[in-house]
Amino acid sequence: MPRPTKTFLVEAGNQHFRVDLNRIAGAYSVAGVYRDETSAASGGFASDGLDAFDPMGGAMETEWMAPLLKRRPKPAAEITVLSDRITAVVAEIPASPGEDWLSSAEMEAQTISGLSSSESVVSSTLLPAESGMVCAWVAQVAMRDVASLRTAVTGVKGCRLISVGHPGGIHLDTARPQLESWTDFVLFHSAGERIELRGWNGPDALIEAREDGATISALIEAGDDAVFVSSASDPSIKEFGVIQTIDLTDLDGVKAWSKALARSCDPLTGQIMGMPLVAVPKPPPSSAELAVKSGLIAMAAIALLGGHYFLNSLNKAKLEADVATLEDPAKRVASARERIKELNRELKELNDAEGEFGESDVNVYAHRRRIGALLDGIAVGAEVPGVVVLEFRPDELETVITGAATSFNAPQALARRIDEALAANGWRAALTRRTAKLLQPDGGPWSYEIRLNPGRPVSVDGPFGESEAGVTAGVGNSDRSNDDGDTAITF
Repeated sequence: MPRPTKTFLVEAGNQHFRVDLNRIAGAYSVAGVYRDETSAASGGFASDGLDAFDPMGGAMETEWMAPLLKRRPKPAAEITVLSDRITAVVAEIPASPGEDWLSSAEMEAQTISGLSSSESVVSSTLLPAESGMVCAWVAQVAMRDVASLRTAVTGVKGCRLISVGHPGGIHLDTARPQLESWTDFVLFHSAGERIELRGWNGPDALIEAREDGATISALIEAGDDAVFVSSASDPSIKEFGVIQTIDLTDLDGVKAWSKALARSCDPLTGQIMGMPLVAVPKPPPSSAELAVKSGLIAMAAIALLGGHYFLNSLNKAKLEADVATLEDPAKRVASARERIKELNRELKELNDAEGEFGESDVNVYAHRRRIGALLDGIAVGAEVPGVVVLEFRPDELETVITGAATSFNAPQALARRIDEALAANGWRAALTRRTAKLLQPDGGPWSYEIRLNPGRPVSVDGPFGESEAGVTAGVGNSDRSNDDGDTAITF
Protein backbone atom coordinates (compact mmCIF):
# COMPACT_ATOMS: atom_id res chain seq x y z
CA MET A 1 0.00 0.00 0.00
CA PRO A 2 1.27 3.52 -0.77
CA ARG A 3 2.39 5.75 2.08
CA PRO A 4 -0.02 8.52 3.13
CA THR A 5 0.72 12.19 2.59
CA LYS A 6 0.55 13.15 6.27
CA THR A 7 0.43 11.19 9.54
CA PHE A 8 -0.78 12.44 12.94
CA LEU A 9 -0.20 10.55 16.20
CA VAL A 10 -2.82 11.65 18.74
CA GLU A 11 -2.86 11.21 22.51
CA ALA A 12 -6.13 12.15 24.24
CA GLY A 13 -6.18 11.05 27.85
CA ASN A 14 -5.80 7.27 27.72
CA GLN A 15 -6.75 7.16 24.05
CA HIS A 16 -4.01 6.78 21.42
CA PHE A 17 -4.68 6.68 17.71
CA ARG A 18 -3.06 7.40 14.37
CA VAL A 19 -4.67 9.40 11.56
CA ASP A 20 -3.34 9.12 7.98
CA LEU A 21 -4.31 11.78 5.42
CA ASN A 22 -3.99 11.82 1.64
CA ARG A 23 -3.99 14.94 -0.52
CA ILE A 24 -6.38 14.41 -3.43
CA ALA A 25 -7.55 17.10 -5.89
CA GLY A 26 -6.14 19.93 -3.78
CA ALA A 27 -7.74 18.83 -0.49
CA TYR A 28 -6.91 16.44 2.34
CA SER A 29 -9.05 13.40 3.15
CA VAL A 30 -8.77 10.64 5.74
CA ALA A 31 -6.90 7.60 4.41
CA GLY A 32 -7.09 5.59 7.62
CA VAL A 33 -7.68 5.74 11.37
CA TYR A 34 -5.87 3.24 13.61
CA ARG A 35 -6.30 2.91 17.39
CA ASP A 36 -4.00 1.41 19.95
CA GLU A 37 -5.98 -1.63 21.11
CA THR A 38 -4.77 -1.14 24.70
CA SER A 39 -6.24 2.36 24.89
CA ALA A 40 -9.39 1.23 23.04
CA ALA A 41 -10.00 -1.47 25.66
CA SER A 42 -9.58 1.01 28.53
CA GLY A 43 -12.70 2.91 27.42
CA GLY A 44 -11.50 6.32 28.50
CA PHE A 45 -9.55 7.75 31.39
CA ALA A 46 -7.97 5.16 33.65
CA SER A 47 -7.71 5.72 37.36
CA ASP A 48 -3.93 5.44 37.49
CA GLY A 49 -3.25 9.14 37.77
CA LEU A 50 -2.32 9.73 34.12
CA ASP A 51 -4.81 12.58 33.89
CA ALA A 52 -2.94 14.38 36.67
CA PHE A 53 0.25 14.75 34.64
CA ASP A 54 3.02 16.62 36.43
CA PRO A 55 5.03 18.79 33.99
CA MET A 56 7.92 18.90 36.43
CA GLY A 57 8.23 15.10 36.46
CA GLY A 58 10.01 12.85 34.00
CA ALA A 59 9.86 12.94 30.24
CA MET A 60 6.62 12.21 28.40
CA GLU A 61 5.74 8.53 27.90
CA THR A 62 6.26 7.43 24.28
CA GLU A 63 5.73 3.65 24.39
CA TRP A 64 2.27 4.04 22.83
CA MET A 65 3.80 5.43 19.63
CA ALA A 66 5.74 2.34 18.51
CA PRO A 67 2.71 0.04 17.83
CA LEU A 68 0.97 2.75 15.83
CA LEU A 69 4.08 3.57 13.79
CA LYS A 70 4.71 -0.11 12.96
CA ARG A 71 1.20 -0.69 11.58
CA ARG A 72 0.66 -1.09 7.85
CA PRO A 73 0.62 0.92 5.70
CA LYS A 74 3.89 2.61 6.58
CA PRO A 75 3.27 6.11 8.00
CA ALA A 76 4.13 9.30 6.15
CA ALA A 77 7.71 10.54 6.04
CA GLU A 78 6.80 13.55 8.21
CA ILE A 79 5.01 12.93 11.50
CA THR A 80 3.08 15.37 13.71
CA VAL A 81 2.31 14.45 17.34
CA LEU A 82 -0.76 15.98 19.05
CA SER A 83 -0.93 15.27 22.78
CA ASP A 84 -3.15 16.71 25.50
CA ARG A 85 -0.18 16.36 27.88
CA ILE A 86 1.24 19.43 26.14
CA THR A 87 0.28 22.74 27.74
CA ALA A 88 -2.20 24.83 25.74
CA VAL A 89 -3.38 28.28 26.85
CA VAL A 90 -5.68 30.92 25.38
CA ALA A 91 -4.25 34.09 26.93
CA GLU A 92 -5.79 37.56 26.82
CA ILE A 93 -3.27 40.27 27.70
CA PRO A 94 -3.36 44.08 27.46
CA ALA A 95 -1.84 45.48 24.28
CA SER A 96 1.03 47.89 24.95
CA PRO A 97 2.88 49.79 22.17
CA GLY A 98 6.42 48.49 21.72
CA GLU A 99 5.86 45.58 24.14
CA ASP A 100 6.73 42.05 23.06
CA TRP A 101 3.35 40.29 23.19
CA LEU A 102 5.07 36.96 22.55
CA SER A 103 7.00 37.18 25.83
CA SER A 104 3.83 38.01 27.72
CA ALA A 105 2.03 35.04 26.17
CA GLU A 106 4.95 32.76 27.07
CA MET A 107 4.73 33.91 30.68
CA GLU A 108 1.03 32.99 30.75
CA ALA A 109 1.88 29.49 29.55
CA GLN A 110 4.74 29.19 32.05
CA THR A 111 2.34 30.03 34.88
CA ILE A 112 0.17 27.06 33.91
CA SER A 113 2.90 24.52 33.07
CA GLY A 114 5.56 25.44 35.63
CA LEU A 115 8.19 25.24 32.86
CA SER A 116 10.73 28.05 32.47
CA SER A 117 11.63 29.54 29.12
CA SER A 118 15.06 27.89 29.24
CA GLU A 119 13.64 24.36 29.44
CA SER A 120 10.72 24.63 27.01
CA VAL A 121 9.77 25.73 23.51
CA VAL A 122 6.66 27.72 22.64
CA SER A 123 4.50 28.33 19.57
CA SER A 124 1.70 30.90 19.45
CA THR A 125 -1.01 32.25 17.17
CA LEU A 126 -2.67 35.66 17.38
CA LEU A 127 -6.48 35.53 17.60
CA PRO A 128 -9.13 38.25 17.16
CA ALA A 129 -9.44 40.31 20.34
CA GLU A 130 -11.24 43.33 21.72
CA SER A 131 -9.74 46.77 21.29
CA GLY A 132 -6.79 47.31 23.60
CA MET A 133 -6.25 43.60 24.15
CA VAL A 134 -4.13 40.86 22.55
CA CYS A 135 -5.48 37.30 22.42
CA ALA A 136 -2.88 34.57 21.88
CA TRP A 137 -3.31 30.81 21.45
CA VAL A 138 -0.15 29.29 22.96
CA ALA A 139 1.29 25.77 22.99
CA GLN A 140 4.27 25.00 25.27
CA VAL A 141 6.24 21.74 25.49
CA ALA A 142 9.29 20.77 27.51
CA MET A 143 12.50 20.29 25.54
CA ARG A 144 13.00 16.89 27.12
CA ASP A 145 9.58 15.82 25.80
CA VAL A 146 10.45 17.04 22.30
CA ALA A 147 13.65 14.98 22.45
CA SER A 148 11.75 11.88 23.64
CA LEU A 149 9.11 12.18 20.92
CA ARG A 150 11.75 12.79 18.23
CA THR A 151 13.71 9.71 19.34
CA ALA A 152 10.58 7.55 19.25
CA VAL A 153 9.73 8.64 15.69
CA THR A 154 13.33 8.39 14.45
CA GLY A 155 13.26 4.71 15.43
CA VAL A 156 11.09 4.08 12.36
CA LYS A 157 13.20 4.21 9.19
CA GLY A 158 12.25 6.96 6.80
CA CYS A 159 10.15 8.92 9.35
CA ARG A 160 10.89 12.24 11.04
CA LEU A 161 9.03 14.27 13.66
CA ILE A 162 8.32 17.74 12.24
CA SER A 163 6.00 19.31 14.83
CA VAL A 164 4.19 18.78 18.12
CA GLY A 165 1.13 20.45 19.59
CA HIS A 166 -2.12 20.08 21.53
CA PRO A 167 -5.06 18.32 19.80
CA GLY A 168 -7.53 20.93 21.03
CA GLY A 169 -8.79 23.44 18.49
CA ILE A 170 -10.17 21.25 15.65
CA HIS A 171 -13.56 22.83 14.86
CA LEU A 172 -15.91 20.12 13.55
CA ASP A 173 -18.40 22.58 12.02
CA THR A 174 -17.65 26.30 11.85
CA ALA A 175 -21.37 27.10 11.67
CA ARG A 176 -21.94 25.56 15.13
CA PRO A 177 -20.52 26.48 18.57
CA GLN A 178 -18.26 23.81 20.07
CA LEU A 179 -16.96 22.97 23.54
CA GLU A 180 -13.91 20.71 23.98
CA SER A 181 -12.84 18.97 27.19
CA TRP A 182 -9.27 17.70 27.43
CA THR A 183 -6.94 16.87 30.31
CA ASP A 184 -6.95 20.04 32.48
CA PHE A 185 -7.96 22.16 29.47
CA VAL A 186 -11.36 23.28 28.15
CA LEU A 187 -11.76 25.18 24.89
CA PHE A 188 -14.83 26.96 23.46
CA HIS A 189 -15.27 27.87 19.76
CA SER A 190 -17.76 30.52 18.72
CA ALA A 191 -19.80 29.79 15.61
CA GLY A 192 -18.39 31.37 12.46
CA GLU A 193 -15.41 31.21 10.12
CA ARG A 194 -13.21 33.37 12.36
CA ILE A 195 -11.15 31.56 15.00
CA GLU A 196 -12.64 32.99 18.20
CA LEU A 197 -11.65 30.96 21.27
CA ARG A 198 -12.00 31.08 25.03
CA GLY A 199 -9.98 28.70 27.19
CA TRP A 200 -9.77 27.51 30.78
CA ASN A 201 -6.97 25.53 32.44
CA GLY A 202 -6.73 23.33 35.51
CA PRO A 203 -8.70 20.51 37.14
CA ASP A 204 -11.78 22.77 37.48
CA ALA A 205 -11.64 24.05 33.89
CA LEU A 206 -15.02 22.53 32.92
CA ILE A 207 -16.67 24.03 36.02
CA GLU A 208 -15.24 27.46 35.17
CA ALA A 209 -16.54 27.12 31.59
CA ARG A 210 -20.00 26.28 32.93
CA GLU A 211 -19.91 29.45 35.06
CA ASP A 212 -18.98 31.63 32.06
CA GLY A 213 -22.15 33.45 31.06
CA ALA A 214 -21.28 34.05 27.41
CA THR A 215 -20.29 30.42 26.88
CA ILE A 216 -23.32 28.82 28.51
CA SER A 217 -25.66 31.26 26.71
CA ALA A 218 -24.16 30.41 23.31
CA LEU A 219 -24.46 26.66 23.92
CA ILE A 220 -28.03 26.81 25.24
CA GLU A 221 -29.08 29.07 22.38
CA ALA A 222 -27.59 26.65 19.84
CA GLY A 223 -29.37 23.68 21.43
CA ASP A 224 -29.05 20.60 19.24
CA ASP A 225 -26.58 22.42 16.97
CA ALA A 226 -23.95 22.72 19.74
CA VAL A 227 -21.09 20.20 19.70
CA PHE A 228 -19.14 18.76 22.65
CA VAL A 229 -15.79 17.00 22.06
CA SER A 230 -14.34 14.94 24.91
CA SER A 231 -11.63 12.34 25.39
CA ALA A 232 -13.82 10.74 28.10
CA SER A 233 -17.53 10.59 28.83
CA ASP A 234 -18.51 13.37 31.23
CA PRO A 235 -22.06 13.35 32.70
CA SER A 236 -21.75 17.00 33.79
CA ILE A 237 -21.96 18.10 30.15
CA LYS A 238 -25.75 17.73 30.38
CA GLU A 239 -25.78 20.94 32.42
CA PHE A 240 -24.83 22.86 29.27
CA GLY A 241 -28.05 21.94 27.45
CA VAL A 242 -28.96 19.51 24.67
CA ILE A 243 -25.82 19.14 22.54
CA GLN A 244 -24.16 16.61 20.23
CA THR A 245 -21.28 14.71 21.85
CA ILE A 246 -18.16 13.52 20.00
CA ASP A 247 -16.66 10.90 22.31
CA LEU A 248 -13.05 10.08 21.43
CA THR A 249 -13.26 6.82 23.37
CA ASP A 250 -15.58 5.60 20.61
CA LEU A 251 -14.25 4.73 17.14
CA ASP A 252 -17.06 6.66 15.42
CA GLY A 253 -16.16 9.75 17.45
CA VAL A 254 -12.50 9.37 16.47
CA LYS A 255 -13.45 9.11 12.78
CA ALA A 256 -15.64 12.22 12.96
CA TRP A 257 -12.83 14.14 14.67
CA SER A 258 -10.31 12.87 12.06
CA LYS A 259 -12.47 14.15 9.18
CA ALA A 260 -12.51 17.59 10.79
CA LEU A 261 -8.73 17.38 11.17
CA ALA A 262 -8.40 16.72 7.42
CA ARG A 263 -10.62 19.72 6.61
CA SER A 264 -8.50 21.92 8.90
CA CYS A 265 -5.29 21.24 6.95
CA ASP A 266 -4.26 23.98 4.54
CA PRO A 267 -4.39 22.55 0.98
CA LEU A 268 -1.15 24.36 0.05
CA THR A 269 1.09 24.03 3.12
CA GLY A 270 -0.48 21.06 4.88
CA GLN A 271 -0.37 22.95 8.21
CA ILE A 272 -3.37 22.90 10.54
CA MET A 273 -4.86 26.34 9.98
CA GLY A 274 -4.57 28.59 13.02
CA MET A 275 -3.27 25.92 15.43
CA PRO A 276 0.07 26.71 17.16
CA LEU A 277 2.49 23.85 16.47
CA VAL A 278 6.06 23.72 17.81
CA ALA A 279 8.43 23.01 14.91
CA VAL A 280 10.94 20.25 15.64
CA PRO A 281 14.40 20.65 14.04
CA LYS A 282 16.15 17.71 12.43
CA PRO A 283 18.30 15.69 14.83
CA PRO A 284 22.08 16.09 14.46
CA PRO A 285 23.62 13.48 12.13
CA SER A 286 25.31 10.42 13.59
CA SER A 287 29.06 9.73 13.31
CA ALA A 288 28.44 7.18 10.55
CA GLU A 289 26.40 9.66 8.53
CA LEU A 290 29.08 12.31 8.96
CA ALA A 291 31.76 9.87 7.77
CA VAL A 292 29.75 8.93 4.67
CA LYS A 293 28.98 12.55 3.84
CA SER A 294 32.63 13.53 4.32
CA GLY A 295 33.70 10.78 1.93
CA LEU A 296 31.18 11.88 -0.68
CA ILE A 297 32.29 15.50 -0.36
CA ALA A 298 35.94 14.48 -0.77
CA MET A 299 35.13 12.46 -3.90
CA ALA A 300 33.15 15.35 -5.34
CA ALA A 301 36.01 17.75 -4.61
CA ILE A 302 38.51 15.46 -6.36
CA ALA A 303 36.23 15.15 -9.39
CA LEU A 304 35.75 18.92 -9.49
CA LEU A 305 39.47 19.63 -9.31
CA GLY A 306 40.18 17.06 -12.05
CA GLY A 307 37.58 18.61 -14.32
CA HIS A 308 38.91 22.08 -13.60
CA TYR A 309 42.44 21.00 -14.52
CA PHE A 310 41.21 19.40 -17.74
CA LEU A 311 39.31 22.53 -18.77
CA ASN A 312 42.30 24.73 -17.99
CA SER A 313 44.49 22.59 -20.24
CA LEU A 314 42.02 22.90 -23.11
CA ASN A 315 41.77 26.67 -22.75
CA LYS A 316 45.48 27.30 -22.36
CA ALA A 317 46.23 27.48 -26.08
CA LYS A 318 43.28 29.76 -26.75
CA LEU A 319 44.25 32.10 -23.92
CA GLU A 320 47.82 32.35 -25.20
CA ALA A 321 46.53 33.36 -28.64
CA ASP A 322 44.24 35.97 -27.09
CA VAL A 323 47.12 37.43 -25.07
CA ALA A 324 49.22 37.82 -28.21
CA THR A 325 46.37 39.69 -29.89
CA LEU A 326 45.78 41.99 -26.95
CA GLU A 327 49.44 42.93 -26.76
CA ASP A 328 49.38 44.55 -30.18
CA PRO A 329 50.43 48.17 -29.35
CA ALA A 330 48.40 49.81 -32.08
CA LYS A 331 45.21 48.09 -31.01
CA ARG A 332 45.82 48.97 -27.40
CA VAL A 333 46.29 52.65 -28.22
CA ALA A 334 43.18 52.75 -30.39
CA SER A 335 41.15 51.04 -27.72
CA ALA A 336 42.41 53.48 -25.07
CA ARG A 337 41.47 56.47 -27.22
CA GLU A 338 37.95 55.15 -27.71
CA ARG A 339 37.63 54.61 -24.00
CA ILE A 340 38.73 58.18 -23.31
CA LYS A 341 36.01 59.44 -25.63
CA GLU A 342 33.40 57.31 -23.85
CA LEU A 343 34.51 58.59 -20.46
CA ASN A 344 34.31 62.18 -21.66
CA ARG A 345 30.75 61.58 -22.88
CA GLU A 346 29.79 60.01 -19.55
CA LEU A 347 31.36 62.92 -17.65
CA LYS A 348 29.36 65.40 -19.72
CA GLU A 349 26.12 63.50 -18.99
CA LEU A 350 26.87 63.52 -15.27
CA ASN A 351 27.57 67.25 -15.33
CA ASP A 352 24.30 67.88 -17.17
CA ALA A 353 22.40 65.73 -14.67
CA GLU A 354 24.03 67.59 -11.76
CA GLY A 355 22.79 70.86 -13.18
CA GLU A 356 19.21 69.56 -13.16
CA PHE A 357 19.40 68.35 -9.53
CA GLY A 358 17.36 71.28 -8.23
CA GLU A 359 14.36 70.26 -10.40
CA SER A 360 14.21 66.71 -9.00
CA ASP A 361 11.64 65.70 -6.40
CA VAL A 362 14.14 63.31 -4.77
CA ASN A 363 16.42 64.85 -2.14
CA VAL A 364 19.45 62.58 -2.48
CA TYR A 365 21.14 64.04 0.60
CA ALA A 366 18.19 63.37 2.92
CA HIS A 367 17.75 59.92 1.36
CA ARG A 368 21.41 59.14 2.10
CA ARG A 369 21.11 60.47 5.66
CA ARG A 370 18.06 58.25 6.34
CA ILE A 371 19.88 55.17 5.05
CA GLY A 372 22.82 56.06 7.26
CA ALA A 373 20.53 56.46 10.26
CA LEU A 374 19.08 52.99 9.61
CA LEU A 375 22.54 51.42 9.36
CA ASP A 376 23.72 53.25 12.52
CA GLY A 377 20.69 51.98 14.44
CA ILE A 378 21.31 48.39 13.39
CA ALA A 379 25.01 48.73 14.24
CA VAL A 380 24.04 49.48 17.82
CA GLY A 381 23.37 45.73 18.11
CA ALA A 382 27.14 45.21 18.40
CA GLU A 383 26.82 46.42 22.01
CA VAL A 384 24.44 43.56 22.93
CA PRO A 385 26.44 40.47 23.96
CA GLY A 386 25.56 37.01 22.69
CA VAL A 387 23.69 38.09 19.53
CA VAL A 388 24.71 38.64 15.91
CA VAL A 389 22.85 40.22 12.97
CA LEU A 390 23.13 37.99 9.90
CA GLU A 391 20.86 39.81 7.45
CA PHE A 392 18.56 42.79 7.07
CA ARG A 393 16.25 43.21 4.09
CA PRO A 394 13.15 45.17 3.06
CA ASP A 395 9.71 43.54 3.29
CA GLU A 396 7.12 45.87 1.73
CA LEU A 397 6.94 48.82 4.19
CA GLU A 398 9.05 47.14 6.85
CA THR A 399 12.71 46.22 7.30
CA VAL A 400 13.38 42.68 8.56
CA ILE A 401 16.46 41.84 10.65
CA THR A 402 17.42 38.19 11.17
CA GLY A 403 20.28 36.60 13.06
CA ALA A 404 21.32 34.21 15.81
CA ALA A 405 21.83 34.43 19.57
CA THR A 406 23.53 32.31 22.21
CA SER A 407 21.14 33.28 25.03
CA PHE A 408 17.36 33.36 25.27
CA ASN A 409 17.02 37.03 26.24
CA ALA A 410 19.62 38.44 23.83
CA PRO A 411 17.19 38.92 20.84
CA GLN A 412 14.74 40.86 23.01
CA ALA A 413 17.59 43.05 24.31
CA LEU A 414 18.74 43.70 20.73
CA ALA A 415 15.21 44.66 19.64
CA ARG A 416 14.86 47.05 22.56
CA ARG A 417 18.29 48.64 21.89
CA ILE A 418 17.55 49.14 18.17
CA ASP A 419 14.09 50.51 19.01
CA GLU A 420 15.66 53.13 21.31
CA ALA A 421 18.30 54.04 18.71
CA LEU A 422 15.87 54.43 15.79
CA ALA A 423 12.84 55.94 17.55
CA ALA A 424 13.98 59.47 16.76
CA ASN A 425 14.27 58.59 13.05
CA GLY A 426 10.77 57.23 12.66
CA TRP A 427 11.20 53.45 13.14
CA ARG A 428 9.89 51.14 15.84
CA ALA A 429 11.50 47.74 16.38
CA ALA A 430 9.77 44.63 17.73
CA LEU A 431 10.87 41.01 18.15
CA THR A 432 8.44 38.86 16.07
CA ARG A 433 10.08 35.44 16.12
CA ARG A 434 12.51 33.54 18.37
CA THR A 435 13.20 29.85 17.66
CA ALA A 436 15.28 27.43 19.74
CA LYS A 437 17.60 25.17 17.70
CA LEU A 438 17.88 22.59 20.53
CA LEU A 439 21.56 21.97 19.92
CA GLN A 440 22.72 22.91 23.44
CA PRO A 441 21.51 21.87 26.91
CA ASP A 442 19.71 25.21 27.38
CA GLY A 443 17.91 24.86 24.03
CA GLY A 444 20.18 27.27 22.16
CA PRO A 445 21.29 28.67 19.98
CA TRP A 446 18.24 30.76 18.98
CA SER A 447 17.37 32.28 15.64
CA TYR A 448 15.28 35.43 15.69
CA GLU A 449 13.48 37.97 13.52
CA ILE A 450 13.09 41.68 14.32
CA ARG A 451 10.83 43.90 12.24
CA LEU A 452 11.39 47.64 11.87
CA ASN A 453 8.11 49.44 11.24
CA PRO A 454 8.45 52.88 9.60
CA GLY A 455 6.69 55.68 11.42
CA ARG A 456 6.42 59.43 10.86
CA PRO A 457 9.28 60.80 8.63
CA VAL A 458 11.90 62.91 10.40
CA SER A 459 13.20 66.22 9.03
CA VAL A 460 16.84 66.14 7.99
CA ASP A 461 19.12 69.16 7.54
CA GLY A 462 20.66 69.26 4.08
CA PRO A 463 24.26 70.03 3.26
CA PHE A 464 23.48 73.79 3.21
CA GLY A 465 21.48 73.85 6.48
CA GLU A 466 18.00 73.84 4.89
CA SER A 467 15.29 71.60 6.37
CA GLU A 468 14.29 68.70 4.19
CA ALA A 469 11.36 66.40 5.12
CA GLY A 470 8.99 64.03 3.44
CA VAL A 471 11.72 62.31 1.45
CA THR A 472 10.70 58.96 0.03
CA ALA A 473 12.69 56.07 -1.32
CA GLY A 474 11.12 56.40 -4.78
CA VAL A 475 11.36 59.03 -7.50
CA GLY A 476 8.70 61.72 -7.68
CA ASN A 477 5.97 62.62 -5.18
CA SER A 478 4.83 59.70 -2.99
CA ASP A 479 1.13 59.32 -2.21
CA ARG A 480 1.56 56.39 0.17
CA SER A 481 0.69 57.17 3.81
CA ASN A 482 0.80 55.37 7.10
CA ASP A 483 -2.12 55.00 9.47
CA ASP A 484 -1.64 58.55 10.87
CA GLY A 485 -1.79 60.17 7.44
CA ASP A 486 1.95 60.93 7.25
CA THR A 487 4.23 60.06 4.38
CA ALA A 488 6.00 56.73 5.08
CA ILE A 489 9.74 56.45 4.46
CA THR A 490 11.13 52.94 4.04
CA PHE A 491 14.32 51.28 2.82
